[in-house]
Amino acid sequence: MPDISYYLSKSDGETRITTSDELALYLLDKAEVATVGGDAFGSPECLRISYATSDDLLVEAVKRIKGALEKLK
Repeated sequence: MPDISYYLSKSDGETRITTSDELALYLLDKAEVATVGGDAFGSPECLRISYATSDDLLVEAVKRIKGALEKLK
């Protein structure tokens, strides 16, 4: 579960991220990648990412996540 605390309080101009659940929803909306906020696992500063898929799909998902996160300032 990666630490996403750097992105808490960031915004893309439309959406402000204040929780890991909000970041998970942001990534679903902007990157079309499903993750789960760490609150559900006792780690509110983290995201849960499943990697139970093909390498090609994982590479594509990471590219999409990177693009979405780059918009948060």
